Amino acid sequence: SASIASGPAGVALAIEAEDRCPEYGMAILEGVTVGPSPLWVRHRLASLGVRSINNVVDATNLLLLELGQPTHAFDLDRLAGPAIVVRTARPGERLTTLDGKDRALDPDDLVIADAAGPTALAGVMGGAGSEVSSTTTRLLLEVAYFEPRSVRRTARRHGVHSEASHRFERGIDRAGVVVALGRLLKLIDELSPGCRLVGEPVVLRRRPFAPAAIRLRSERLDALLGDVVPFAEARSILRRLGCDEVSGDEREAQFTPPGWRPDLLREADLIEEVGRVRGYDRIAPALPPMVALPPLASRLDDRLRQAAVELGLAEAVTYTFVAPAQLTALEAPAPAVHLLNPLSEERSVLRSSLLPGLLEALGRARRRGERGARLFTVGRTFHTSGDADGLPAERRALGVVLAGPRPAYLGKPEEHDLLDAKAVAHELVARTTGREPTSEAWAAAERPAHLHPRGAARLAVGDHVVGQFGLLHP
Repeated sequence: SASIASGPAGVALAIEAEDRCPEYGMAILEGVTVGPSPLWVRHRLASLGVRSINNVVDATNLLLLELGQPTHAFDLDRLAGPAIVVRTARPGERLTTLDGKDRALDPDDLVIADAAGPTALAGVMGGAGSEVSSTTTRLLLEVAYFEPRSVRRTARRHGVHSEASHRFERGIDRAGVVVALGRLLKLIDELSPGCRLVGEPVVLRRRPFAPAAIRLRSERLDALLGDVVPFAEARSILRRLGCDEVSGDEREAQFTPPGWRPDLLREADLIEEVGRVRGYDRIAPALPPMVALPPLASRLDDRLRQAAVELGLAEAVTYTFVAPAQLTALEAPAPAVHLLNPLSEERSVLRSSLLPGLLEALGRARRRGERGARLFTVGRTFHTSGDADGLPAERRALGVVLAGPRPAYLGKPEEHDLLDAKAVAHELVARTTGREPTSEAWAAAERPAHLHPRGAARLAVGDHVVGQFGLLHP
């Protein structure tokens, strides 16, 4: 369905995409003289960081800065029909925008079209074919409300961030079209004396602004702010902010937000406004409960980190999520947890080994020209548990990787070898547990697949195997 209206000067106005443009206003001016703006306009725009272009464009920019309402001026004589149709683009349509770029339009793009085709990207940027120039004498002024998500998609798709799209994306005054159109006509009349309004302005309104009432409860207000707020004071604050009080008593009230506050959607938003205006400094501070001692696992992590740093290792903060291919390459245990909606394939499963993150950190260091690396990381790994609830088993672990030349100050640098790995592993266990570990070669059937057969050993403290070290299998 479409909303259709007959405008002044025989201009037909139609809104086909009513869900994305609920309100569209236009006015026709004749006898317009396009030229430089008066000094006060140029000075005002310059003080606000906007370059003066001509009196018509400057009027739209002034209105944008005054009311936050983007507008657009078309050269009426360059519009086919003349007609204005608010619709989505059709397959194969193209548009050259004001920045001179020829753009292929997507069927999801909302456009302002004339009888021949698109002439502007709605809420984003006008088209070069209907641009106001020094020869323009007749204007069609546009003041409309476009849905924020529609403008955001179009702007991102075309890589455009304009002053108009910036406002529309964040939400403008839903009830401000009529006021803004009247103000724009007054500005242009002042900056272009002698211009004439043709007929009456037309505002085609498909969905009038009718905000839903939001409930505010005194009990919830006190609970969320953590302070006792007189309910009469809270109601007074919201009324001063432009909210209409539909009903209210000493315990509960109903408010409808003004059109210029699209961020007020729920009770928590109203409470935030009360706290902000009343002053957060009036809320008595209270310290949260403190835990005297960290848990045992945290203390063990700290001891491991301290020992690793004392041995000259640098900590690498690695991701808990890795790619399945990384675990497969190391022949690590299969991942126990797969994300249903991962950000990328590289972060789609919970790790069952710390090595993928360490090797990834090593690769980044190598790509930046750092040949030698002595890295460690402390964290959890996740494994299939077999529990009825399906939750994975979490194990805390420390991983170390030594690569490239070892630090050398008085001699020639030499590559890290198996003995370096053994020394670091023994020292980490000894400093953390206070007991000297023993090491022995893995049996062929038990050796971890990612370790080379000629350099793989396990560490034990008494009868408990606590770790392993060796050369990474190529």
